[in-house]
Amino acid sequence: MRPTCTSAFKFTGLAVIGFLSGPTWSQTPRAIAIGDSVDTVRQVLGVTTALVPANNSTPGSQALPQWDRGLMVFFDSSNRVYRIRLTPPFSSAVCGARLGDPRQAILELLGPPSRKFPSPTFPDRTSYVYECDSIMSVRYDFTANDRLSGIFILSGSIPVPPVVAASTNVAVRTDAEPANTAAGSPQVNEPRAIAGLQSAGQLAPTHDLGCLTVDEVKSVYTGADLYHATRKCLDEDQFDKGAQLFALAGTYGRYDVERIADKTVSGGLTILMQDVGDGLTDDRKRAFLAATVSLHDDPKKHAQFCARVAALGPPKYLPTYLISHGLGLPGARPGGEDGLVTHFDHAAVWASLLSDGLRCHGH
Repeated sequence: MRPTCTSAFKFTGLAVIGFLSGPTWSQTPRAIAIGDSVDTVRQVLGVTTALVPANNSTPGSQALPQWDRGLMVFFDSSNRVYRIRLTPPFSSAVCGARLGDPRQAILELLGPPSRKFPSPTFPDRTSYVYECDSIMSVRYDFTANDRLSGIFILSGSIPVPPVVAASTNVAVRTDAEPANTAAGSPQVNEPRAIAGLQSAGQLAPTHDLGCLTVDEVKSVYTGADLYHATRKCLDEDQFDKGAQLFALAGTYGRYDVERIADKTVSGGLTILMQDVGDGLTDDRKRAFLAATVSLHDDPKKHAQFCARVAALGPPKYLPTYLISHGLGLPGARPGGEDGLVTHFDHAAVWASLLSDGLRCHGH
């Protein structure tokens, strides 16, 4: 059966697919998120580059080009990120798809898009929108020959892409569709950006767990603990255990992101997920994906898993593994000295993750 990547374990399935076919984010621990300020993005990227006018329909919008990363960050009139564009040389998978992939292959992988529309600039081209999970949504733009030519992050975050090659005196095109460079386009002398460095303790596990079942998990085990335990299961060919731990780790991780005031921590989950697959053999990757699909598609397995997660309950620890990963920049939601959101509705967020994330209805 082809993985549907819809409903219960959509986020988990896409994450597994992502590290089946691309480089990891292990060396790029910082992230850019929709809603970030200009100062946040510049600090994450390690640049002081000036913004340039964006040639699109959004009034007052500007852009920060990073040609050597295949990255273009768009800011609205309040200087907040509202869109992120990825083009070559960017080469990693985003929600399972990579630049250059055929449209048919993406349809077979992800199923029908939530929205489909022709390009307003190029009528012979098509755009698809996918909701990767409850946080992340993307737009895929295809060329006339049905190849993926551009990826837009519409919501969520993206870890900082690695520098591929330094570019200088590049003609800037900041419109939403590829086009030939127009005469008089602004010129940007683009410095080589430096990715943020990951300090000791960031994203590190606090418990040295082996490959365990969900029944053996305690609510004091962090998302980082569970991702590391997932990898141990995969190294031991315990793929069913690994699939359940991976789904639970993602749920605990997303709960932690919601309750942390500093939203620059969000890219940490992507790093942890990708590290699970770093160096894994192709056979084990395929077996892991099959186990993830089975957990999603088998009603009995799904029901048992939901009951176990509901009985376990939400995390009962301070998520320092993610808090220490954040940049602590201005513009975060109000938080206390512990780094957590004040007046956080624990019950509502946990219930949403069970019902909307894992599709564990009635728990």
